[in-house]
Amino acid sequence: MKIKKAEPTFYHILRKSAILLLLIGALFFLVLFSIGTDRIKSSDITIYVLLLLTFLLSFFTVYLVIRQALNQSNTQLLIEKEKLKIVNEFRESLSILPALLYRIKKNADGEMVVVYHEGKRAEEIGLTTENVKGMPIKEFLHKDIYETTILPFERAFTGNVVEFRVKTDTHIYEHTVTPIFDPATKEVIEISGYGVDITAHELANKKMKDLTEYDQLTGLYNRDKYAQVVERFIQEENENKQITILLIDLDDFKHINDTLGHSTGDQLLINVSNKLRELFLPDHDLFRLGGDEFVVLITHAITRDETINICQNIIQIIKEPISIGDHQLYTSASIGIAFYPEHATDSKFLLKQADLAMYRAKNEGKNNYFIYSKEMMDETIERIEMQKSLRHAVENQEFTLYYQPQIDVLTNDVVGVEALLRWYHPTKGFVSPLEFIPIAEETGMIQEIGEWVLRKACEQFSRWKVEGYEVPISVNLSAKQFKQVNLSVMIQDIIEETNMDPTCLTIEITESTSMEDVQFTISLLEELQNKGIEISIDDFGTGYSSLSYLQKLPINCLKIDRSFIQGIESRTNGIALVKTIIDLAENLNFSVIAEGVETIEQRDILSNLGCHKIQGFVYSKPITAEEIMSLMNNKIAI
Repeated sequence: MKIKKAEPTFYHILRKSAILLLLIGALFFLVLFSIGTDRIKSSDITIYVLLLLTFLLSFFTVYLVIRQALNQSNTQLLIEKEKLKIVNEFRESLSILPALLYRIKKNADGEMVVVYHEGKRAEEIGLTTENVKGMPIKEFLHKDIYETTILPFERAFTGNVVEFRVKTDTHIYEHTVTPIFDPATKEVIEISGYGVDITAHELANKKMKDLTEYDQLTGLYNRDKYAQVVERFIQEENENKQITILLIDLDDFKHINDTLGHSTGDQLLINVSNKLRELFLPDHDLFRLGGDEFVVLITHAITRDETINICQNIIQIIKEPISIGDHQLYTSASIGIAFYPEHATDSKFLLKQADLAMYRAKNEGKNNYFIYSKEMMDETIERIEMQKSLRHAVENQEFTLYYQPQIDVLTNDVVGVEALLRWYHPTKGFVSPLEFIPIAEETGMIQEIGEWVLRKACEQFSRWKVEGYEVPISVNLSAKQFKQVNLSVMIQDIIEETNMDPTCLTIEITESTSMEDVQFTISLLEELQNKGIEISIDDFGTGYSSLSYLQKLPINCLKIDRSFIQGIESRTNGIALVKTIIDLAENLNFSVIAEGVETIEQRDILSNLGCHKIQGFVYSKPITAEEIMSLMNNKIAI
């Protein structure tokens, strides 16, 4: 934009001043002429005064005129400078803001020509008003942009406000164009528009969409996207459509995370996702639902044999070793399979059925696959009912303790008892511990139940003691109980509250439990032993414990697992194994008890091998506390 100069105004005033001076000069000569030359020569002082006044008046008038001219000139300059400053600041603002402002009119030939064109984008491409004013827009706009803008512009010239987008290789602009009307004719004489650069906004939207649809670790689709894809496919009008989902869960992933760290776990997940990408064709969608769960979605018809073949391939590639840093990792996967519409008619239940099948695969030994069946749902419902009943049993004291005696084969004396939990259901009768203990473990109720067992066993010891019998009692702790916070404090409180002799209490833990965290096990068992409590390793021989750790564990007794006793009569190698365990216990100064002894022949073999403490049906099944008293009064004889 150009500004008017101040000089023309100044000259205009000077011209007026010159005219005024001429008039004053003419007046001055007129006065002289009126007075006459003779009177001037007569030296009349009045004439001189009159001439002087006329001169001074003329001089003062000229001074005022010139001063006014200078003042107006300076004022005009200041005004024009401010205008220029405002225009420049506006142009600078436009050059910074991600916007483009323009006005366009039509020339005599009907071509659209530029009236005004400013803004950051105009500066970037060198097409400011200064360069393109009066130029037809088709001469400087790129062909693609021209074709995008011409129709919206034409519509604006018909009197409409138009909004549209223009995309370049690097930018996206959102334009709004408004018609400018002639006040007299009401016709559109120009159009005025502005375009806002929304590139950053669109990128942010895309990133937000990625966050809502993609897993940020692996780059696969996420759980929300899974539901969208499946539901959209279900709603399509196609009578023969079929969906197959494979729910993949890595086996023992938590152990890798806990032992090697989450960074290693994340790298394992990335490696697995890459393997799945390489295995599947574009018509298979891959999802990571979270944690170590992945889904393969197949939206075209395949047979069950084809599905099984895919699962076998998945299991095979996941079994292959993965190198992460200094670690060579080996993992496996359990896969649950479900079909639409055979097993479910929406995305949520389809995934739920696959989940049930996947857990069946894990329960069957992992590294396997299962197809959902109605029987699985029935088992799940039964399991849920069992959980409810178990909670009711805890609240309503439906449990009781039975005791299985431990017998010294040399004297036939009862040398101890093992407390065993029994549940008498109001309608089902006795429920096997094999049915409810795993559920109690899963739900966490085992801690509450375990504390109840320990308390009742200690109370029973005190009642027997009052009647003159000190019967050592063994109580089992599950893996979850063993890791319970303040376990030692809880046991100590029960001992004090029930007046239990701690030297007559034996805590039994399984061999596998003792090996999960050896340092923790050693610390806790030492703490319990310091209270006078004895420690026994239950099911010994099935947990693959290291002999180097076994000699470090603060324990008192090994219980030979029943699996070594069954059929020992007919297995020479079975006898050798049991003999090895007995010798090992003797060398480490541990006592030894054989459990699950059912026949006299088994008892005699064990006795000859040096195991003199026996527990099993050969002497007694688990019995009530009253029956234990009767047994104490009448020595067992076989």
